[in-house]
Amino acid sequence: MVEEDIQQQDTSSKPLRLIAVALAIYLAWVAVTYLLEGRIHLLQKVDPIGRITYVVIANIIIGTILSAIAIRYLVRKDFIKSEELGFNRSHFRTAAVIVAATIGGLALFLIQNPKTTEPMVVFNVFMQALPVSIAEVMVCWALIGSTFESLARRRFGKVASIVIGAVTASMLFGVYHYAHSPPFNETTVVLFLMLPSIATAVTYFLGRNIYAAIIVQNFMGIFGIIANLPALEPFRQPMIFIYILTAVSVAALAVSVSWILRRVARRIVRAKKERVK
Repeated sequence: MVEEDIQQQDTSSKPLRLIAVALAIYLAWVAVTYLLEGRIHLLQKVDPIGRITYVVIANIIIGTILSAIAIRYLVRKDFIKSEELGFNRSHFRTAAVIVAATIGGLALFLIQNPKTTEPMVVFNVFMQALPVSIAEVMVCWALIGSTFESLARRRFGKVASIVIGAVTASMLFGVYHYAHSPPFNETTVVLFLMLPSIATAVTYFLGRNIYAAIIVQNFMGIFGIIANLPALEPFRQPMIFIYILTAVSVAALAVSVSWILRRVARRIVRAKKERVK
């Protein structure tokens, strides 16, 4: 009887421990974002070294790679199911979804009547924002959203769990902006940013493709960035160091996703062998 009580307590506490893992990474990401960006108002000045430091540590190492490690851990613990993740092994489907997300994201961007639609300016801002958007989707939707979805599914069913995962991800995405430079850390802006994040949530939880979610998220984000640019002139010419930084970020994402998928593939093979037995 005592053994049963202990096992029951361990089972009930396990989800809380796994949720704590996801939240710990979120908090670390927010804290480092504040230290390297919001505290010094990095987005309001030209500081290539500061931006590289911020992007590499906050968004590539913590936001992308550490999130991937946590996601893989949660998959290994059988807390997040492989079908809940926005990763896809089909290269054709991934390419098709990326194209569709690019067209849809661009349309959403243009509908908002942005400050400028100059191709070079839009491209440079898109590339500059992409490493941050990758981290935002990895932390808020792939890690936090999927974790809360999985927790809710055990209690409330599939539809309610998706809603809970999406709402939690969007709310924490908004709160995270308190760690950024003005005007993004103002409460009115924080609350406003939760609205366009719904498009990202829909893309991630219904489309189940992380690349598409990142593209939509990035198009939603660059509207606000362009609106708050003090000057457009620096963005009217190629920005090589931004392109290099973005390439590193995309490579980190691709490697992380591939690493997680290998774990998922091994689980599927193992499950098939068990069924045969």
